[in-house]
Amino acid sequence: MSPPALLANDGWLGCSPSWNGQESDLLDDNFGNTGTESAATAPKRTTRARASKPVVEAPLVKNEDEEKPIEIKEEKPKKKRSPRKKKAVDTSTDLAKSPSKPAKKKNYGLVPGQSPFPDHVSPTVEEAETVNSLLAGLHGEVKQPDTVPAPSETVTGCGEVPDALDAVMRTLLSASTTASNADKSMAGLKKTFGLRTSGKGVGSVSWEAVQAATLGEVVEAIRSGGLASIKGGYIKAILQKVFDQNTELLETLKKELDTDVPINFIGKALETKEQKEAEIKSLGENMLSIDYIHALDKPEAMQVLTDLPGIGVKTAACVILFCMGRPSFAVDTHVWRHSIAKFEFLIT
Repeated sequence: MSPPALLANDGWLGCSPSWNGQESDLLDDNFGNTGTESAATAPKRTTRARASKPVVEAPLVKNEDEEKPIEIKEEKPKKKRSPRKKKAVDTSTDLAKSPSKPAKKKNYGLVPGQSPFPDHVSPTVEEAETVNSLLAGLHGEVKQPDTVPAPSETVTGCGEVPDALDAVMRTLLSASTTASNADKSMAGLKKTFGLRTSGKGVGSVSWEAVQAATLGEVVEAIRSGGLASIKGGYIKAILQKVFDQNTELLETLKKELDTDVPINFIGKALETKEQKEAEIKSLGENMLSIDYIHALDKPEAMQVLTDLPGIGVKTAACVILFCMGRPSFAVDTHVWRHSIAKFEFLIT
């Protein structure tokens, strides 16, 4: 007999999970249905009615066609800005108030009076003298001339001329080119601008005529020597700088001629009236002179020369050695390479 089941109006209330004390599975729907017994009808579950939302009346549609009074705003005229007035600049006064920054001096890592290679053991003084002796035996002893020779009309050289400015220009023309090309540059300048006829630089290029010429004329004159645009620009810049310095000195000397105010210039101190008059006369003869470097020591001369546009240590060293007659070793790439090769050959 099947386990008792209680039927209620709201569905199944319960079902005995066990019979005769034994654990059993849940009974399926056809358990005990023999066909003669009426099957119990499973009660239907009641469903709860969903809560209905309150009906909200739709808002009235706004009639876009409804006529409205049109408000017309009166436009105000736009304000016109008056153009800014540019302040007139007086170049003689306003610009002079702004002090110019002094140009930084180039030192190129030079250590005057010291070895540039303090940690190198060789060459010692004895080794250098031995090399010089061997080279003198092969090529003859080279001696410094007692006087600097006059300018050559055909050879540019590396500064072995009396006039210091001429020495700088010749060495500049000889840089980064062959000797033959440098000679072509000098020949072009002489042909275009002529020669100096008086003074210390007689027989060399008229640098006064070069200064008065245009950059294009200078470049064209030295074009056959190579790097004409670069070297021409440096030549013009050097001449202008020297001229400006000497012009300022001349004006100061004339202003302070009858005073006791000493005039200090590169390598000189002009205190007396006689000294000032002599300097005025010298500048009147040559406004493109830098011969004052002869009164400087080597480090000072090196600084003055390398302050010129386009002039480096090698060019300055050539001027100090060949024009000023001071001991100076002008070393460039070629000298460095040949020196190492010769030294290595002689010590092996």
